[in-house]
Amino acid sequence: MLNSKLSKQILNKLQKTNTDFSDLFFEKRQGTNISFENKKLRNITTTNSQGIGLRAIEHLTTSYAYTNIIEANHLLEMASNLSQHLSGKTTNHSLNFTIIKPEKTFFDFKAQQEVPHENKITLCKNASELAWSLDPRITQITIHYAEEQRETLLYNSFGEQTENNQNLIVLHFHVTVQDKKDIFATHDVLAAQAGFDFLTQSKIDELVKKTIDRTLLNFQAKPFSGGKMPVVLASEAGGTIIHEAVGHALEADLVLNNLSVFSDKMGQLIASPLVTVVDDATLDEKRGSFSFDDEGIPGQSTMLIENGILKNFLCDRLSAKRLACKPTGNGRRESYEHRPITRMTNTILLPGKDKPEDVIKSLHKGLFVKKMGGGQVDTVNGDFVFHVQEGYLVENGKISDPVKNITISGNGPQVIKDIEMVASDLDFASGTCGKHSQYSPVTHAIPTMRVKELLVG
Repeated sequence: MLNSKLSKQILNKLQKTNTDFSDLFFEKRQGTNISFENKKLRNITTTNSQGIGLRAIEHLTTSYAYTNIIEANHLLEMASNLSQHLSGKTTNHSLNFTIIKPEKTFFDFKAQQEVPHENKITLCKNASELAWSLDPRITQITIHYAEEQRETLLYNSFGEQTENNQNLIVLHFHVTVQDKKDIFATHDVLAAQAGFDFLTQSKIDELVKKTIDRTLLNFQAKPFSGGKMPVVLASEAGGTIIHEAVGHALEADLVLNNLSVFSDKMGQLIASPLVTVVDDATLDEKRGSFSFDDEGIPGQSTMLIENGILKNFLCDRLSAKRLACKPTGNGRRESYEHRPITRMTNTILLPGKDKPEDVIKSLHKGLFVKKMGGGQVDTVNGDFVFHVQEGYLVENGKISDPVKNITISGNGPQVIKDIEMVASDLDFASGTCGKHSQYSPVTHAIPTMRVKELLVG
């Protein structure tokens, strides 16, 4: 079994005269998935996995190996094989690990595995029964419950030992409605880093009703020819636009490879003075929070943009070394099978001073986006396009007709310059972020805000 003595032996095999640093990452996962479709329980699956990843950095080049065989001889042999990719002579590196205590923990709640499967099935069944009772035009309901407990242990050549525990829970709700002419589908999610008690009946009922109401609204909504116009994004719309159009472009690995529009903008005014953006891994219940990242750096809050000025990039250990700065605790990996890369955690455009209703009233004619869907962005030039799940025309400061089948598109760097009003509210949305074929849980948030102009189509 893995312990500090064995970890020293393994890391010593990776320490050569040209090795910058090395680490050993152990991960254990347990999970449960339940699917409920069209009033029937479709499946229940449980998952268990564990493994170890070994990494060595030499002249900013990464050598990486992983295994799910946790046996001393196998791990020592893997370390020896990995060391063959490193140059220089083997050194007698004396390691004495110091256990780094977390400043904040996120696992002092009732673990999901202590809750019987019957309770989780009942939760899904009740949500399904409520949904089917709300409208006869509903043709399909899918509910997916998922939970995961993730424990990690990291040793590195700096003599640091860290542990991190995460407890993720999510409820996905998908609904399809149909009449003689049209068919519409919508989905939404409840997700957190919390115990089973997070999914209260009132939260689930609200999720079901809101999602179905949003879907049924399409029967009343009108097609919209669109064009360039001012847009108000509700806090409820979700912070996807900040995550995708701004956050990724502030990840240091993309910056260093000239794949970011902000690569040469440090210290410059890149946004409206109303814009302040932080990435914060210390928030309670948020999916992107942790005590330590997957490199053993404490979770922290990083100021990215302050009053419109670019202050920091997000850095893992490797990109921080290249930039000659401190890592910001954003080294994350999907699992032990993956090397860490720079990733966002909980990315937030902080609230301003305006009242949400005043932001809408300020709009003579334009679009009010209450809920956004998926989209895509080019981090090199910042261009983006997002689907609008729920949107309304605004005329003379008042919300009028709902519109359907529309998107909003624009340029991220231009949008954050064009933010004209920022309200005092804030709403969080959870998601799973993909980058370099790795997926990580994240959260993003915005207040209600007005953008001078976007292309609506």
